[in-house]
Amino acid sequence: MTRLQETITMAMLTLLLLLSAAFTLGDIMTANIANDLVKFAADQRNPCPRGWFQFNSRCFMFVKTAMTWPKAERHCQLLGEKLKPVRNTVKYLGANLASVHSYEEFRFLQAVVLINTGSFPLTWIGGYDAVQAKVEKDRLWFWSDGSKFDHESWAEGEPNNHYGAREPCIQMNFGAENGWNDESCGKSYPSVCSIRTCLILQTINWFCDWTNQTLKTAMGKSLDWYQEGCENNLKSADMTRLQETITMAMLTLLLLLSAAFTLGDIMTANIANDLVKFAADQRNPCPRGWFQFNSRCFMFVKTAMTWPKAERHCQLLGEKLKPVRNTVKYLGANLASVHSYEEFRFLQAVVLINTGSFPLTWIGGYDAVQAKVEKDRLWFWSDGSKFDHESWAEGEPNNHYGAREPCIQMNFGAENGWNDESCGKSYPSVCSIRTCLILQTIN
Repeated sequence: MTRLQETITMAMLTLLLLLSAAFTLGDIMTANIANDLVKFAADQRNPCPRGWFQFNSRCFMFVKTAMTWPKAERHCQLLGEKLKPVRNTVKYLGANLASVHSYEEFRFLQAVVLINTGSFPLTWIGGYDAVQAKVEKDRLWFWSDGSKFDHESWAEGEPNNHYGAREPCIQMNFGAENGWNDESCGKSYPSVCSIRTCLILQTINWFCDWTNQTLKTAMGKSLDWYQEGCENNLKSADMTRLQETITMAMLTLLLLLSAAFTLGDIMTANIANDLVKFAADQRNPCPRGWFQFNSRCFMFVKTAMTWPKAERHCQLLGEKLKPVRNTVKYLGANLASVHSYEEFRFLQAVVLINTGSFPLTWIGGYDAVQAKVEKDRLWFWSDGSKFDHESWAEGEPNNHYGAREPCIQMNFGAENGWNDESCGKSYPSVCSIRTCLILQTIN
């Protein structure tokens, strides 16, 4: 594994040197240079789907249809939902408007645009600071895929909130240097999407043992049929069947959660502790202080912060995590996204364990790309995942008294549901880690 990583690293360094050399010589991008760079960047061991261009571990696609930033982001997510993993090779972890993490990567995106259009049209990428309630001098920028905002390629004089207007989204190919510009998110432009990937190597020999043990703990007896079926699927390297078997194990956990909350829908400290203990998976451990549910880990942060600062704090916590060898990669942390009622109730259990009550708490939902108060709101999660579940309190979301309330807090109202709130208010928060299970043979 170490030698494979070294080989991939050398290939990427070669690509970066070629990019740097090509753009330093007059800083001119031609169609021929663009095609050569894109061809070299392709990695056959970690293939991108047809129509996508690869750079390092991600894949990029130019979308010609002009859309607003919110609709372009939603379109990228829909493209990502259609992708199927490449057996025993790579998982696709979702698509978003493209984030950019180096000058070389930005120039690669320009090459992708040039190949598709023959020019450099203004094009949306995934940057936003839209959680700000008004025009502010000190702006906190984020990427819609949840990754760290660690590179900037602004055009001269940007970002500037031109003429005092809120310009919370980023477009590329602006000005003489084709750099970045902050722009109103409601304008329509083409866009670049990117896919997050996770490299899968081989199968885990012990996987059947720990999933069977988890079910045994829940059911009170051994499930021989599960163990036999799981091992047969491993021997035949049938990853699709294995994934279905794992799904059944997770469904068992969800049913237990549903049953616990349906009986009077009452959450107590004892119930919360029991559920959190059951959800823990010792073979795919969360870091100390984090609570596991399915493939993610959650942490309650007691310190009250604004939504933007809470999101940045979660990202910083994620940067400190190191992968567990031959087991799991941590793909970064963000304010928590919620994808089922059971997961939401699990988050409430985590909060209850840490506080003994249900305080108002930030999670990762936002519609902050809207320039003004609007009736039809497009909600997103700060980790870039699909917004596929809602647990609003009665009457929410409502932009109370006509004010912009673009961020989501939980534990609001009699039912402890969700509420839309001004992002500048300070509350505790829940962070979540995105993980990728590394499938390797352990002898």
